[in-house]
Amino acid sequence: MEHIFIYTFVILYILNFFLDLFLSRLNIKHLLKYPDPPKPFQEFIEAEKYQKSIRYSMSYYRFHLFSGTVSAVLFLLFVYAGWMNAIDLKLYEIVPDETWRGICFFFILSFLSYLVGIPFGLYSTFVIEEKFGFNRETLSLWFKDQVKGILVSSLFMLPLSYAILYFMSSTGAYWWVYVWCLFFLYNLILLQIYPIFIAPLFNKFSPLEQGELRTKLEELAQRMKFSIANIYVIDATKRSTHSNAYFTGFGKTKRLVLYDSLIKEFSTDEIACVVAHEIGHYQKKHILKHIILSQSTALLFFYLLSIALNHPYLYKTFLVANQSTYMGLILLSFIVSLVLSFFSPAFNFFSWKHETEADQCSLDAIEKKDAFRTMLIKLHVQNLSNLVPHPLYARFNYSHPPIKERLERVGLL
Repeated sequence: MEHIFIYTFVILYILNFFLDLFLSRLNIKHLLKYPDPPKPFQEFIEAEKYQKSIRYSMSYYRFHLFSGTVSAVLFLLFVYAGWMNAIDLKLYEIVPDETWRGICFFFILSFLSYLVGIPFGLYSTFVIEEKFGFNRETLSLWFKDQVKGILVSSLFMLPLSYAILYFMSSTGAYWWVYVWCLFFLYNLILLQIYPIFIAPLFNKFSPLEQGELRTKLEELAQRMKFSIANIYVIDATKRSTHSNAYFTGFGKTKRLVLYDSLIKEFSTDEIACVVAHEIGHYQKKHILKHIILSQSTALLFFYLLSIALNHPYLYKTFLVANQSTYMGLILLSFIVSLVLSFFSPAFNFFSWKHETEADQCSLDAIEKKDAFRTMLIKLHVQNLSNLVPHPLYARFNYSHPPIKERLERVGLL
């Protein structure tokens, strides 16, 4: 009977892998149908730079093809060649306490995943991004980031992992409610402390100086009835020339962060459009809706885990000999992440809807409507983004509508 579950998971996993490859290939073939800049964007991008964006997309397509294949093969070997079970059996011999055994297993799994990702991360940053003029990061800075990232992740994941596994084994039949409450509280705390204690470990955040831009943004926020007291500039160009802006934090720790590259390359009116869009997400309560959705999903996950935790077929599906709380948590996460990947278009549908609503909020608030159009196009052009992605690929992989559709949705094209 367990063979049915094994075959089902493996077939779905391979199907998802080939679906991803098919969509990526479809997207590249669609892009190559446009050797010249599409008509709506011809005045904003030179033919040479457009060809560069095609080469950039092609580079990442080949990179994704290779890295995705290697990752898929290693995952299947890790599970079905018995490597995962062998590690678990060895831990049973040397770590008698289940909670600490689970923490050890989590860290081994994270470390192996990290090791696999290192060459891909290095190639992406120091070959592709370097080749196309985006990378500003040195190997020394990259190494420092890795060390800091490992230390920070360990500092937060160790107590969280211990608390989750402890609650799972000691709070009775309704442990999933307690674990979810713990998980929810952890995320709220992380939202509070991230901008103040964690983000500054990796970047320098400087208050935006008084001047035309700050005045413009404060007046914009006042018109939109939004508090925007904390505005910071991040030294993003020490790693990359890509541009962006975002809100971070929660409550009193909420702050607007502008990339220094955004300030350098975009006009005051265009930056105001970016900020108005981000404010629009708050006005439409998209952030709150996202938190509710993500926490509801987490609650459902823990409830399903409470049902499946003692089911032998959960473990037999992945050739695991011993049932345990930590292994059940990991195995169900494998299943859930695989299933959810097939529903990406549904999730992106709502994400696109939210982005369109935020775009409309921005247009309603700004003074120069055409600045919104130039801002969006410049962001895509300067980041060498694909201006003509295949619609099906976009539905599976884009959290934002493609630029042409995005402009059409708000009547600017």
